[in-house]
Amino acid sequence: NSRRSDAGERADALLEKMEGYQEKGLTDLKPNAIAYTNAMEAWISSHQSNSLEKVEAILERMIERSKRECEYSESGYSDSAPTTTTINVVMKAIQNSSHPTKHVKAEQLLNRMKQLYEDGDSRVKP
Repeated sequence: NSRRSDAGERADALLEKMEGYQEKGLTDLKPNAIAYTNAMEAWISSHQSNSLEKVEAILERMIERSKRECEYSESGYSDSAPTTTTINVVMKAIQNSSHPTKHVKAEQLLNRMKQLYEDGDSRVKP
């Protein structure tokens, strides 16, 4: 049940396990954008006070892993890169947070999304 208060921790643990499989060469078990985005949703549903920070940390992991995958991929493509849906979920986490300057965080995220798009990533079209 994703409404459990430990849903975020459970989703994070699963992501870490999947990332570990990838590092061992089991690429069929690596997390993709859907897995990362669903973990973000689990954090939001958990209603924990640190949900926004956890969602932002997952976004950073996605971006870093995606960059590495693109560097080592013949196609230059990564299926773990953030998508517009991912960014919308992060926006939801910002909106639901009690962060005192959440409007600034939302604007920074939008600017980052625009930069990713301008750098050639059409999956995050604003």
